[in-house]
Formats: sequence, C-alpha cells, structure tokens
Amino acid sequence: MRLLVNLLIIILIFVNIQQFLNSLLPAYKNYLNVVQKKNEVFNKLKKVETIGKLFDKFRNEKSTEISSIAELEKSGQFDILLPKKFNDYELTLIINSIFRNSGFNDINIYQFEESKIKHPQLDSLELVKENFSFKITGNYDNLFNLIKNFENHTRFFEFNSLNLTKAEENILLNANVGTYYLGEAKLAK
Repeated sequence: MRLLVNLLIIILIFVNIQQFLNSLLPAYKNYLNVVQKKNEVFNKLKKVETIGKLFDKFRNEKSTEISSIAELEKSGQFDILLPKKFNDYELTLIINSIFRNSGFNDINIYQFEESKIKHPQLDSLELVKENFSFKITGNYDNLFNLIKNFENHTRFFEFNSLNLTKAEENILLNANVGTYYLGEAKLAK
C-alpha cells in the first residue's frame, strides 16, 4: 500500500511539472520571437548607420564640391529620391557599385516601384519585382560594360526596356530595370 501511495505521489509530481512546462512554453516562444525581431531591427539599424557614416565621410572629404547639395538636403528636396524601405537602400548600394565598376560616378536613378507577382506553384510565397529607371550618357564601351555588369551580377537583374540614342559624340542610355526577391510568406490559417 505504501508503494502504491509513493507511486501515486511521484505521478502527481510529474503531471504538475508537465503542466507547468506546457504553460511556460508559449511564453518562451513569444520571448524568442521578440528577441529575433529585436536583433533584426538592430542589424538593420547598424547597416543604416554604416551607410550614414559613408555619406558623412564623403561629405567631409568633398565639402567644397557638394556644399550646394548639402543645402538641398537640409531643405528636404532630396526626400522624394530616398527609397521607402530598407531593402531599397541595400539595392541602391548594389546599383551604385555596378555603376562605379562600369566607370560611371554620376547616376540618376528614379524612384523604385514595387509589384507583387504570384508564383503558380508556391501559394505561400510572395514574389516581388522591384523596378527602377535610369538615364546615363557615355561612350559605347562604358555603356556596354554597364549592361554586361548588370547581367553578370550575382543578383538577378532584368532589363524591362532599353533605349539607346545618339547624343553628339556620346550615346544616351535610357533603361528600366527590374530585380526580384521573396516577400513575406503568408501565415497558414
């Protein structure tokens, strides 16, 4: 009889421990989600700070040449040119590096435009196409290198439209380019 009572007490202890852990598990999952979101925000802030430091360094080095640009920036006239999302900042850096590697320093990128594309086989994923336009003037070799650098980049770029016009001794390239990335997955119902 004593053995049966001890066994019953042990079973009750295990049941209570299991109930306690089951009630603690959702709180722990919630804590992990909050920590993950906090880390993502922190990483994005670090990237934005790095970009800001690069712009500040550039501004300090070229202060005499870009004093008029700094005045325009203070008045808020450049706000329409700034991307709306953090992904756009990352994309802007990639695009700028492609232009610089092709020999172009002054580029004129128009506003980013996003469109969602549904993939027929994957209902849970949203495919997003990010489009942007630019106009640039240069010689044939530099423009050819620019197009080739977009094609050979590790990120997939697609030329939606490409218009070449002879402008005096140079060529004017007017292009609309798109790139793809995955949007947020839909939550299962």
